[in-house]
Amino acid sequence: MFNRSSRILAEPALLEYFVTGRPSLNSSLEKTATNLTNLFVKNLHEAIDDGRLREEFSRCGLVTSAKVMRLENGVSRGYGFVCFRTPYEAQRAIFLMNGRILDGKPLFVGIAQKKEERRKVLEAQFRKGKTEKELQEETRQRKLALVQAMGIGFLYPKIFAKIESVMMELGEDDLGRIASSASLTKQKITEAAKVVEAIGK
Repeated sequence: MFNRSSRILAEPALLEYFVTGRPSLNSSLEKTATNLTNLFVKNLHEAIDDGRLREEFSRCGLVTSAKVMRLENGVSRGYGFVCFRTPYEAQRAIFLMNGRILDGKPLFVGIAQKKEERRKVLEAQFRKGKTEKELQEETRQRKLALVQAMGIGFLYPKIFAKIESVMMELGEDDLGRIASSASLTKQKITEAAKVVEAIGK
């Protein structure tokens, strides 16, 4: 699958920007890298405001803007946007903050996409002649392959199936990043095991 992560690795100029934060000389790559700094955050507690959102995400890097979206009467819509200085900091925030419990609610954190971008992605998928259900199953199979390759059974043979279930809740990009690092794999498996053990109590 050729996603944003694989494109970063495939294009040296974009990789340099992703790692160092230095602008690319290629304007199209620079624009792509810039898009990778803006994050969409949902499932926010209604009490969280712009300042709190900035404070929580600042531990991941330099936040250039943080905004909780609100209704006309001022009530939080439960989602917002956080923009970082560099793509590296944004990706770090996704890894550290996605799934984190904040005021009793698990956050969803991902790269922000405009409606037009999402529409184009969906159109491209359906042009391949596959239904949404088929695409979801393909994604599930790719995720399952990544999870099963982590060797969970060797670390936790008695509860590996439950740990696999927890790991499957992660996004495909997140799983790919975890699987690419042995130390990160062990860390995330250990975290998932703690979740399983806590639920079992």
